Amino acid sequence: MLSPGLIQGFLVASAILQLQSFFVSLYPFCFLEMDGYHILVEWLGLPTLNHDAVRFVRESLWSRLRRLDSLSRLEMVYVAYFALSLVSVVALVAGTVWFLVYAGEA
Repeated sequence: MLSPGLIQGFLVASAILQLQSFFVSLYPFCFLEMDGYHILVEWLGLPTLNHDAVRFVRESLWSRLRRLDSLSRLEMVYVAYFALSLVSVVALVAGTVWFLVYAGEA
């Protein structure tokens, strides 16, 4: 309803930030302990999933892969959580940049 200008740009940017905040709070794979993370750890029964996953990937994963040791089910959960977290952060940043670049053209 507004003509293009500062107020319209501000409202669009504000709406984007609010939607991102909503989705990030529900998304369990962001290295942040938001609502979605707490739902996931309750469902899995792993209250320290984030800490344990980061510690396992940093301290143990690479040596285990070099020795070609198989991973336990819990270790696979750690690796999957870490990988999904990393991918989701990259996707969120890339998606935001893409949207801001191409939203200005529309």
